[in-house]
Amino acid sequence: MALHRLRPDAWLLMMAALLGAGCSALPERDASGVAFDPAAVAWASARGKNAVRGSAVVRPASGEARTCAGATVALLPDSPYTRDRIRRLYGGTERGSNDLAPGAARQIEAPDPAFGRAVRTTTCDIHGRFAFSALPDGIWYVTTSVAWRTRGNDPASQVGTALMQRVVLGGAIAAQVQLGSPPAP
Repeated sequence: MALHRLRPDAWLLMMAALLGAGCSALPERDASGVAFDPAAVAWASARGKNAVRGSAVVRPASGEARTCAGATVALLPDSPYTRDRIRRLYGGTERGSNDLAPGAARQIEAPDPAFGRAVRTTTCDIHGRFAFSALPDGIWYVTTSVAWRTRGNDPASQVGTALMQRVVLGGAIAAQVQLGSPPAP
């Protein structure tokens, strides 16, 4: 079964572990030495006038476009803790990817459980589109995945990628995000 077909609760748990959604009342240092500080993401709970709309599409060598249809999309608020986790998972903090093939994915320690309260989530529609609204000004990281199996239900044949893009919101804008391969001409 493809990752995007997992039950929403199972998918959210996997995304939380991979992308960093989790939390605790006291800051705890993870393997990187960056502590989660709830005050650093408190701004993200405010209601704002910004929106993020986008899609996630991957075009493998076979040429058939794959989307994030049914996958969870997470919107992570910026903080030193978030940036550290994003950098280690995606190789940077502007745009990045993490190969989901068995044994290929970059993995890091489980996130602080309190972080999850600051993360917003939605689900990609059947066309691989998603949207968030009522967002406060600030820097956010959009993450999702596009995954499929190349041989039926064989878990060893899973391919795909987790995708990330940084988004700066301010002034009641509707930011457009295109994760993955650029749209076909």
